[in-house]
Amino acid sequence: MTSRKSVDFPSFIKGAVAGATAGIISLLTYQYLSAILKQPRLMSRAVLSKAEDFDTLEARALFIAADNLRSAIEVRHF
Repeated sequence: MTSRKSVDFPSFIKGAVAGATAGIISLLTYQYLSAILKQPRLMSRAVLSKAEDFDTLEARALFIAADNLRSAIEVRHF
C-alpha cells in the first residue's frame, strides 16, 4: 500500500486569503503615502512680508488672507 498525503484545503484557502489581503493593504498604503509625499510643501509669503510694506493693518490683513487663499488652491491638470 502507498500512502498519499492529503492537502489541507481550508488552511491553504486561509493562507491565500491572508496573503491577498496583506498584498492589497500594502498596495493601498503605498498609494496613499506616495500621494501625500508628492504634494508640495506650503509656504506663505505673509511670513516674509514686513509690516512696513503696508499702509494700514487692514491692508496687511487683506494681504495675508488673500495669500492664504492662493496657497490653498491646488492646480490639477486633466
